[in-house]
Amino acid sequence: MNPTDFVGAFERITRAYQAARKIALGASGLSPEQLSVLSEANRRPGTPVEVIASALSMTASAATRAVKQLVRMGLLSSDEERVEPTEKGQAIGSRATEQVWSGFAQALGGAGAI
Repeated sequence: MNPTDFVGAFERITRAYQAARKIALGASGLSPEQLSVLSEANRRPGTPVEVIASALSMTASAATRAVKQLVRMGLLSSDEERVEPTEKGQAIGSRATEQVWSGFAQALGGAGAI
């Protein structure tokens, strides 16, 4: 594969992922930041906010703001240091992840294409 073909393929994959994520965002009713934080908390329960921020390349204040919003929505619980998804947060996060990957696979030509 030459570099031009590679860049074109990478751009198509990126657009497919972004389109699938947009659908999942609409279905979840969350902002992109909230969905990212919720997804990371689901992947790594009990993680400190600073670690979530670092994993998502977010500032600590942006991650803290998203965590506070998600706590108010009943999707996360948080003590002074660690973040845990609630059952509702786990369900919404899992559903969003499934929607992203399902849409992504369809955009790439079906699950067998991945």
